[in-house]
Amino acid sequence: MAKLRQENAKLSKTNAELMQKNTRLKDNIEELGWDNTGLKHDIKGLTDQMDEMTTAVLGDIEELTIRTMMITKVKMFQDFNNLTHTNIVAHTSLKKNILEVFWL
Repeated sequence: MAKLRQENAKLSKTNAELMQKNTRLKDNIEELGWDNTGLKHDIKGLTDQMDEMTTAVLGDIEELTIRTMMITKVKMFQDFNNLTHTNIVAHTSLKKNILEVFWL
């Protein structure tokens, strides 16, 4: 009978230790759940920031594209004006040469 009481006491002690470990495990699981929720919020926040940055970058690209097109158009217009001026000068010079030939 004394042996049974001793064995029962050991089992009770082991049971109490196991219950304590079980409680710690439950606490750890709950804490991990809160960590997981926090991580989900962090990921959502980072995703939102990435979306905002992507939108900003796309806006910058669009603005740069428009500016590049405008610069190209201005450059083309300047080139056209230069060519027109060159043609006028050449035409005037040609006229002058033709007139000189006929008046000689």
